[in-house]
Amino acid sequence: MVLMIDKPPFKEIPDELTQLKYLKKLNLPGLKIKSVPANFTELKNLEYLDISMNKLDIAKELPTLRSLPNLKVLSILGNRIDSIKINYWKVQNPEIEIIF
Repeated sequence: MVLMIDKPPFKEIPDELTQLKYLKKLNLPGLKIKSVPANFTELKNLEYLDISMNKLDIAKELPTLRSLPNLKVLSILGNRIDSIKINYWKVQNPEIEIIF
């Protein structure tokens, strides 16, 4: 059994980022981010999102990530991942490439 221990400080995604309505690609790897802001859903044009190697519990973030209608590539490698939920999402959305 592997126990993941999160050590502060944690970083947050600034709310101002979600005002970039036409943003298509966002890379946020390895920043010790612990959660995605609720208004992240405003990034309706986002096609590529790399949130790998952070401190995210992806199962908790799935509702927000699912609400990104144009998402084509999602990299979540190196976070807490519930592979059953991710595989279920992949089956429902085969057009999204999920890297985990």
